[in-house]
Amino acid sequence: NDGKTVGDPVDCALPHAIEIVGIVDLKGAFAKGYPGEAAQDRVLNTECTRLAKDFAGGPAVVGNKGLTLFWDTLRMQSWQAGSNRVDCRLGAFLPDHSGFAPVTGSVKGPVEVSKQPAPAAARNPGPAPVAAPPAIQVDTPAAPPP
Repeated sequence: NDGKTVGDPVDCALPHAIEIVGIVDLKGAFAKGYPGEAAQDRVLNTECTRLAKDFAGGPAVVGNKGLTLFWDTLRMQSWQAGSNRVDCRLGAFLPDHSGFAPVTGSVKGPVEVSKQPAPAAARNPGPAPVAAPPAIQVDTPAAPPP
């Protein structure tokens, strides 16, 4: 994580990139099959706006705290694989829009939005390398004398 992207879940009391305010199941709105991304956006705009308003405690709370409501749409391959739920998210962009600004606090209470990227996350090198088993040398007998 470079400090500008979404990483692992953390407590809202700690700096974080996004806060999920609800989930929309698009299958209910599109029972006949895959909806194009524009159709998804129309439904998600209505539903995510409603969920964010209810979660935050009012229609102007999100914007007044410097946060932006956003979501991702589903591609056909994801829909065909069974994905039909979309997260409604709140976050704030860095001033240059190069990534997400760290946000501390939940939209339900006091929020602080940083103007600087979060420090890059420590890279997890993975498990320690395992030593190869010792090689066993097998002596092959010399060819019998003629």
